[in-house]
Amino acid sequence: MGLRPEHFFETISLPPLAPQPTGSRVPLKQLARFLTWAAEASGDDSFGLKLGARFQASDLGAYGYLLLNSSTLGDAMALAQRFIDYQQQGDAFDWKITADGYFEIRYDVQGLEEHFRRHDTECTLAIFHAVAQRLAGRALRPVEVRVQHADKEVERRLTEHFGCHVAYGDRDNALRYEALNLAQPIQGADPKLLLILTQYVEQELEGLPPPGDDLGRIRWAIRRGLSTGRVNVEMVGQQCRLGTRTLQRRLAGYGLTFSGLVDLVRQEVDAELKKSGHRSQSEIAELLGFGDASALSKARHRWRRDASKRSVQEVTSQGSPER
Repeated sequence: MGLRPEHFFETISLPPLAPQPTGSRVPLKQLARFLTWAAEASGDDSFGLKLGARFQASDLGAYGYLLLNSSTLGDAMALAQRFIDYQQQGDAFDWKITADGYFEIRYDVQGLEEHFRRHDTECTLAIFHAVAQRLAGRALRPVEVRVQHADKEVERRLTEHFGCHVAYGDRDNALRYEALNLAQPIQGADPKLLLILTQYVEQELEGLPPPGDDLGRIRWAIRRGLSTGRVNVEMVGQQCRLGTRTLQRRLAGYGLTFSGLVDLVRQEVDAELKKSGHRSQSEIAELLGFGDASALSKARHRWRRDASKRSVQEVTSQGSPER
């Protein structure tokens, strides 16, 4: 489209992304801002929708191949929800069968400013629909689309794309289909490959605490985000589906601050990496989100100093030994 992405990074005062280790993630807020910027800079008000429509299940990596090798669309939907944290954190994705004979795919994301919601929503719903069509066959069509935004200027465009009624200003972002489509077999599915992929994704998600363990999930999100060098309370809150204030209140209940917890998690990961004995100082510094090995050395010195202080305080609090 002739756009220069570096202009986007200048707009948000962020250096262009350097190459990241495999598995690194882009904060949802930054992605949503990028979609909005691209739409405005190009003059194409359909940018998010068009981008989502170009997606294929295979573009989603292991997650997409899990869906492609499920036996039916219903099985694929169940795996999609079960393993959503592997693909993307910080958004709410769920699906359900309604009492009146439909199945709905619903999407919501927390913490986005209103201005950045529309293109993120339209892109995501278009991805869901494009992937569902690939799984169940091109004849799959929604019977209704609902969006939270109220921008009826784009009504015709969305109606043409999805081929159905679009409800605006709704409480959900959702796609609704006939439930009988869930029985549609997926052509070319390989059950042996599905088993391998399921085991792989389960291993990647090993250590993810169950819903309800907020502290565990916050720690897990911090660990996964360290290597990006951009771990912040907003990003972690999105990944854990907690508002920023709610996250901070939950941590305060444990006597913790967000920055203090990040520091603790860094110490834990540093200790694990040192035990492996296979990584250089520079590699460890990168995995912990430090700028260089020097910053890692300073942090280690501070951790040792703090540990020494705690040790002295513990001995002092016990009083003098009896003779």
